[in-house]
Amino acid sequence: MSTREEAGCRLSILATAASWRLRWYLAQVPREKRELVGVLQAFDLTGKVAVVTGGNMGLGEAFAHALAEAGAYVAIAARTHDRNLSVAGQIQATGAKAVAVDVDRVHQDPDVAGG
Repeated sequence: MSTREEAGCRLSILATAASWRLRWYLAQVPREKRELVGVLQAFDLTGKVAVVTGGNMGLGEAFAHALAEAGAYVAIAARTHDRNLSVAGQIQATGAKAVAVDVDRVHQDPDVAGG
């Protein structure tokens, strides 16, 4: 995926999410108490945590970058350790917060999984 395609994908993700957030806002707040809300204000994720499963490649990676741009602290949860660190590093290089979390359901510890 080219940089231009990635940017278009991120904008599409943000626009869709902002649209749903705005719909939620409009459904929750009575008409007489509504304030004018911009698209980016409607999708401000500052102080929120986003766990992105499969966040180290493809659409998951695009979602991780988009959520970080919106202010979320992003946890990249996937199986490949090196890719997790790479994507988390790319996000951190932009000034956003991210952490790599290695997740492998095939080789699980019975004590951790409760089994």
